[in-house]
Amino acid sequence: MSVTIFVHLNESEHNDFDIQTFNQEMEKKYPGTKLEVRDSARYDLCWENYSGQYQFELRMDTKRSTFAIEYFHFDEMMDEYARFILWLASFFGREKEVMLLDEIDCNQLTISCDNMTEDIVKWLQEIFK
Repeated sequence: MSVTIFVHLNESEHNDFDIQTFNQEMEKKYPGTKLEVRDSARYDLCWENYSGQYQFELRMDTKRSTFAIEYFHFDEMMDEYARFILWLASFFGREKEVMLLDEIDCNQLTISCDNMTEDIVKWLQEIFK
């Protein structure tokens, strides 16, 4: 899917984000994912995985408050995509306000601990219809 989706912590910075733990969990959940550190003022970390089972390109901003999902393809697209988004949001903490935004900020959804995969699937379907 070619629309960039942002998983955004509604705080200006997230100094508590644990990159090491995130990388370990990424490797467990999505083996073979490559991490690239880029010299960028905005998005300096990039994870890529182009295996047969799943494919994605994910970036994180320098303030550690936003993931940008720039490319995503799974065998069971929407359900897998929604689970991926919820998994990413979990690294910001349950008590934090996390929002989903599309690349043109026309659509947004606040993620809470009450959100289910189906809620995010509905939101994604509105974007990709």
